[in-house]
Amino acid sequence: MAMNRGIVFSHAPLVAVLLAMSGCRSATSPWNGIWKLNPAKTRLQHPYSFTITAQSDGGIRRKDVLYTFDFRCDGKDYPDTARVDVTASCLQASTTQWRFTYKGKGKTSSDSSWNLSPDGTTLTIHENVIQRDGSARPYGSVYHRTGQGKGFYGEWQFADEPNPPTRTLGLWLREDQLRLAYLEAGEYVDAPLDGVPTRMHAPPQAIQGIWISIKQDGPRQMRIEESIEGRVTADGTLKLSEDGRTIVQETWAPDKPNEINTHVYEKQ
Repeated sequence: MAMNRGIVFSHAPLVAVLLAMSGCRSATSPWNGIWKLNPAKTRLQHPYSFTITAQSDGGIRRKDVLYTFDFRCDGKDYPDTARVDVTASCLQASTTQWRFTYKGKGKTSSDSSWNLSPDGTTLTIHENVIQRDGSARPYGSVYHRTGQGKGFYGEWQFADEPNPPTRTLGLWLREDQLRLAYLEAGEYVDAPLDGVPTRMHAPPQAIQGIWISIKQDGPRQMRIEESIEGRVTADGTLKLSEDGRTIVQETWAPDKPNEINTHVYEKQ
């Protein structure tokens, strides 16, 4: 689902997913097409968050709703268990900066710097993602500390993206199946409309093992559930406007149904 999952590690080619979508049998459903996020209309009541904790063996653990990553800030490569053939290394440049390098199959795919504010309440992440042509594409995200913690340790909640990546949704409805694709991420699923969970296709650098179930609730609404390892991580809906020009996606955590994130997509 279109939730902020933190750092962007890499992007699969947009064209590849579009070509895959074009292989579906043509239809005239108003759901079909390419939809671009309107950030100005987005409202986050339950933003993405993660925790950093020190382990008894001297290691460091980063944990969010989807996965856990254990590492040390010693410059060594540690396997990212949520992704295929991806490692991450961390170096502590100072008491207020960590530097990460991510590699896919041994080749650098992105690097990032984590920067603490002087008062320790704000974490700003700058990342450069290596593109297929070798150029680097910058991204940024800002997190605020929630609760207690010192230095990098504690819980961090998403606050802002100074230069957010374009988020594009691809939909293709045919008979009793919906193809839902997050194009920049290279993620897509061909899900039946009877609610049976279907595994999300994702590139090696993306989080693996996400399952999506979709139920059609009338001609203008879909209900969506996201799970990983049998555990529901998000519920939501897709609602198509009467004029067929706007899709509103609402998502919420199962234990916080009243804290709804709203993303508005406009047809291209």
